[in-house]
Amino acid sequence: MACWRITAELDRETGERAGAGGTFQVVGLEDDQGNDLTDLVDQGAHFHNIDELKQAIIKGFAEQLVVTEEED
Repeated sequence: MACWRITAELDRETGERAGAGGTFQVVGLEDDQGNDLTDLVDQGAHFHNIDELKQAIIKGFAEQLVVTEEED
């Protein structure tokens, strides 16, 4: 099974200044092929941990996924 790696550039300073210490916002997301995936998450959202971010990425991907049936 293939593994899909996404690198996240995080901003932890904005959360501190906004009174949401211990959180981070996403500045950018890029997969291992160099594709920009930043639009999969709301850059204004504050996340507490990578698992929350992972769930947001999955949700964003699922909302953009289209599956069609092959026509004969």
